[in-house]
Amino acid sequence: MSRTRNNDRTVSPVKKYIKFAGDKGLFQFYDKELGNVELEYPVKFMVLDQLMSVGGYNAGKGAYFYSNEIHNLGTEPLKVRYRGSNTGERGGVFAEGLWEHIKEKIKSSGGKYCRVIYAMMNDEIVKLELTGAAVSKWFEIDFDLMNNAVQIKEVGKGKKGAINYCYPVFEPLTVSEELKKKADELDIELQKYLDVYKVAQQKPIEEESYRDTGVPPEEDMPEDDTSY
Repeated sequence: MSRTRNNDRTVSPVKKYIKFAGDKGLFQFYDKELGNVELEYPVKFMVLDQLMSVGGYNAGKGAYFYSNEIHNLGTEPLKVRYRGSNTGERGGVFAEGLWEHIKEKIKSSGGKYCRVIYAMMNDEIVKLELTGAAVSKWFEIDFDLMNNAVQIKEVGKGKKGAINYCYPVFEPLTVSEELKKKADELDIELQKYLDVYKVAQQKPIEEESYRDTGVPPEEDMPEDDTSY
């Protein structure tokens, strides 16, 4: 590793990787020392950027799906891979192409559309992932995400067949101009990372050059219990 030459490696500015557990109705992130840590309500954050990816679990393969993150489903291809739940071994490409062309294969195999929200929470960058009913509720938001923060004070409850699940209730929260400025500053840092990240994610596995930090093992994270 050279001290002076740019080797196209970058460290993620994300401090916490947060998922919503639809079966429990809570947000949590993985900490190497503490394990799964639950966030206390109300949960508050300001959106920096939104992307999409694929997650989920295939029982037959005993593997978790993961993919690159994209901004536009209609123009950017997804490359969906899988990783062994016990060994962590990475498999090959399970599906590749635009979401419209591969979604049936993905969904029929246990994969899920995932809404990836990069946000400012307590003055640091976090990454929230929503699947299932939580995504549907996110799409129903009718307030300006660039001029308001998002707060979740409670969860709603639903039932799909025999499955009971929870979903976040998203509400607007007025913020100061000072906080908006801070969010802009963090977004500049985030976009520099994403520029490198998105290019690296399109390379073959053995050539990937970005380096993430603090990403929890998928098997330690909660799974939403509804499909989108």
